[in-house]
Amino acid sequence: MSEGAASLPSKPCQETSLNNEKKDDEEAYQETIAKYGELVLSLPKERGWMTQHLVQYQGFWLSPACAFKGALLLQPHFHARPSDIFLATFQITDDKFNASGLTFGPAAE
Repeated sequence: MSEGAASLPSKPCQETSLNNEKKDDEEAYQETIAKYGELVLSLPKERGWMTQHLVQYQGFWLSPACAFKGALLLQPHFHARPSDIFLATFQITDDKFNASGLTFGPAAE
């Protein structure tokens, strides 16, 4: 390159943007985990049947380590629309679920 030529940034703009998003995501995650630590101690608890205990959060009884933490992490990012269908199930290891005829995709209008 000649002396008068402008130098290009070492990283493409898109990569820098992705790095900033990762930082923002990490900060949001750490804030949510801190909130989780405070909230879980203040929520009503009852003896659980699959876990040691359950906590009541927004009218639902949830396992504190899995469902409650997941709900806290999901809520800031999920914006429901009238056509949304939210399906939750346990993970399976065979093809029985696919054989049931369930398919996943946008809801029919």
